[in-house]
Amino acid sequence: MSIHIFREKPIGLGPFYHKPPEEVPPTGRVRGGAKVGPALLKEKAKEALLRLPQLKPTEKVCVIYDSETAAVAEAFMAAGREIGSKAIFYKLTEGVARLEDPALLSFIDGSSSCVFINAFTEKTGESPQRMALLGKEYSHPEARMIHCPGITPQTLSLDLDYDAMVARARKIMPLLAEAEEVEISTASRTSFRLKISGRPVVTEFREIHPDRRRFDLPLGEVFCAPIEESGNGVLVVDGTIGEFGIPSPPLRITVVNGHIDFAQLEKDNPSYPRLAELITQLKIDRCASILAEFGIGLLGPHPLSGHIVVDEKCLETIHIAFGKNYQPAQLGGKNVSEVHRDFVIAKPTVVLVMKDGSRLVLLKDGKLQV
Repeated sequence: MSIHIFREKPIGLGPFYHKPPEEVPPTGRVRGGAKVGPALLKEKAKEALLRLPQLKPTEKVCVIYDSETAAVAEAFMAAGREIGSKAIFYKLTEGVARLEDPALLSFIDGSSSCVFINAFTEKTGESPQRMALLGKEYSHPEARMIHCPGITPQTLSLDLDYDAMVARARKIMPLLAEAEEVEISTASRTSFRLKISGRPVVTEFREIHPDRRRFDLPLGEVFCAPIEESGNGVLVVDGTIGEFGIPSPPLRITVVNGHIDFAQLEKDNPSYPRLAELITQLKIDRCASILAEFGIGLLGPHPLSGHIVVDEKCLETIHIAFGKNYQPAQLGGKNVSEVHRDFVIAKPTVVLVMKDGSRLVLLKDGKLQV
């Protein structure tokens, strides 16, 4: 049954599956199984602080967390102190508007010469508030951010091969920079095209972009803002969708001239409220349903977990996002939106149509071909 989510027709509700955080298995190679000790967490937090924002002893570590992420928050504070920095923290209060609390905004305003650590749980419907929070942190000219909503001890303790990811990025980025168009297909019948000519190709690694200020954790992607109106075709989303988890069965989305036209599902699953919330967010403003990003994962190999903070970075995946892409400015996008919603697709074949008309297979069933 086709459920139209943007045309002037009634909105239906269909199946949507989400693994609650406590049911998501540890992702990747976690030493010592699911239980991770404080010493390893501090070691990994210190590695992240030194490798990503390159924290200096003269700067502060400003950790924003909640009761469920206390172990991760403590690891970052302990790591910051070990580096020689002052560690300060803000524990979020529980409530619908916890990211809009005046006390939190005052904390950010007063935190200069700071590396912000956004290490709180990822709650459904908070995407606009998370985007606004990042914007407020960006307002400090020297600030850098490690943005990791939904992080768990298992995620923080992943073995990240930074050098291998940088090497993959260096292979992929120049090819995307010379491409006119990208064709995406999968065995599950994704068939999608978008244009990227003239748009900068970006990664998160300071080895490539020394001035980068925001870092996801874990990091590991190459991405760009496509020509917004160029996206056309069908996306069969079998990977994670933002904080909504993994759809079962896969979510089928039709995109026309860069704008989500409709989603096709079967109305037979009791978990439809999650889809209703997704639909609400995709309609929150004019650009929320417009093509924003094309990204390729570099991390792993790791299985999909249902957590977007990891899954959009996984090897053998790409992700397509809708919503905000005008910031950071180097992306060259033009969408101004309160949300940025990522849709992960597993094991795609990606063909680049180069500016000279030649064709290059970049990924074949998810495997890098260059």
